[in-house]
Amino acid sequence: MDLYVEKMRFEAVRCIARSYRPAVPVAFIAQVLGFMDNSSFKTCNEFDGFAECEEWLRAHGAILITDKSTGELQLNAKDSAPCLFMPEPEDAVPHGDAYLAVNDFFARA
Repeated sequence: MDLYVEKMRFEAVRCIARSYRPAVPVAFIAQVLGFMDNSSFKTCNEFDGFAECEEWLRAHGAILITDKSTGELQLNAKDSAPCLFMPEPEDAVPHGDAYLAVNDFFARA
């Protein structure tokens, strides 16, 4: 299941960016994507899920803005929709299996 979480979250953010205009609160996105549960939705700035969601959104090319009236962090859906991308995994190897790395193979021998 963990293998599909990244892809599902990315597809959900793409749909949110195309559907909700001009901006969407990051607290709502964090709840929808499963970064935090329903009980922490009202006081999102105190939880790690909100910060983790913000970091995840920035890593995927989202443009975040602060609402002038409320000070709430929001996803700028209009500008983010064409900029979203799926980053390359940090531990990726050319053949697709990190356990078959040549250096790792020689280290075990």
